[in-house]
Amino acid sequence: NTPETRIYKKSEILYGLYQAKEFIKKEKEGILVEGYFDFLSLWEHGIKNVVATCGTALTEKHVKILRSFTENWIIFYDGDSAGKKATLRAISLFLKEGIIPQCVMISEEDDPDSWVRKVNLKGEELKNEIKKYLMDAIPFVMKCYEKEYLKNPSSVFKEIIEIFSSVEDPLLKNKIARDLSFHLNISETDILKSLSTFKTKSFSLVKENSSENSLKSLSQSTKDDHSLRIIAQFLINYPEKLPELEETGLLELLREKENSLYIRFLQTLIENIKNGNLIMDYVPDPKFQEILSDIILAPPFDEDIEEVLNQIKNYIINECKRIKLKKLIKNVKTLEIEGKKEEVEKYLWILKNSLHSKSL
Repeated sequence: NTPETRIYKKSEILYGLYQAKEFIKKEKEGILVEGYFDFLSLWEHGIKNVVATCGTALTEKHVKILRSFTENWIIFYDGDSAGKKATLRAISLFLKEGIIPQCVMISEEDDPDSWVRKVNLKGEELKNEIKKYLMDAIPFVMKCYEKEYLKNPSSVFKEIIEIFSSVEDPLLKNKIARDLSFHLNISETDILKSLSTFKTKSFSLVKENSSENSLKSLSQSTKDDHSLRIIAQFLINYPEKLPELEETGLLELLREKENSLYIRFLQTLIENIKNGNLIMDYVPDPKFQEILSDIILAPPFDEDIEEVLNQIKNYIINECKRIKLKKLIKNVKTLEIEGKKEEVEKYLWILKNSLHSKSL
């Protein structure tokens, strides 16, 4: 790797551009690779509209230069994890210049050089083979995050938004919002809001997921919705923890509480988790869609996951006990009205033991 000097600036120079620029103009399309060998392999196999970065990451200056030749660019990087990350970063840089690039997704063990030698095609045949592996930027991003998104949608959503937050053109931003809305099953309005606010980190949602203190400070009806929302957010991100919450009494809690939108949402969520369905496979109700969007857009939990799990368990235990005590008190009042003294004393004894067994 040649070091950068005041004359030789890697952040501005693209390997092979002098030789390739006329081919890029003629075909109205260019292919961007990372390495010298990737460039040489494609060039030797008849692909002439190709350039490479000179042993450095793609920069804004690179993209401005590329844009001067055509707005149709294909990013052809290594297929491994590092290559995908570099592609995601390149996508963001192209988007800032108002370009939605296409991307080539090859197997993890390949780079463009090894892949070209493996398929052993030339000219138009090689071009047609490359087209089979082409993806538009948004499907490429979603493919890269496919598994991680199902495991932790909140934090992964933020990463996806970060990639597309570089877009400045309002028309392009609206198009991206529509496409992301389709892939993520989140409303365009919420996508646009997140794209607009990402840079300042000022998400419109209040960060409510951080602790028991907020659970205790709210009015009961607000507290219930807030707490159930936290449980839903936790299960969406960590569905494997459902059995532990069931053992703690989650299902009993949902049966005993008054019917509400969050109760129904949680019941539907639990049913889908048990059936092994993907989180995006169920959104039968527009109001459910709103809750789901709200949860996915929310910041991830700050605390250690086990700590959050224990807080939820404590809430379930205490809430189940509160509901039982409420029923006991109601029974006592009814029996007092009916004059059943012995029954009243029996329930008061149960109530006393309940109060001393564990603090609420």
